[in-house]
Amino acid sequence: MVDEDVIHRVANLAGLQYSRLKARRKNWKPTFRVVLRGASAVKWMLALRPLMGARRQAQIDTAIAAYNPNPGHPCNRRYAWPTNGKLLEMRRTMSWRQIAKQIGCTHTSAKRRILSITNT
Repeated sequence: MVDEDVIHRVANLAGLQYSRLKARRKNWKPTFRVVLRGASAVKWMLALRPLMGARRQAQIDTAIAAYNPNPGHPCNRRYAWPTNGKLLEMRRTMSWRQIAKQIGCTHTSAKRRILSITNT
């Protein structure tokens, strides 16, 4: 969202912080966001659902249907990361995307993890 005053009000209502995102292009307006996850997000979606149009209501329904509060559920587990040595070995022969596909994460997560190993 680009209107800081709106995001500021939303953040205050939810008791959260908001952040300004870095513009990816010079001529773009600044963008702001509030991040809400888990049961709190479900609570807010249910409260806001009646105020939304049909398309947004369908998106809310999809998000709530996908929510699983059980932390032991396979969908809620973190990635099964290989050992640090194995990750470094993979990086010598594979691209970030290839590593990510093998682990089951995003390429940015794989890159961040491997760079954190090499920078320590």
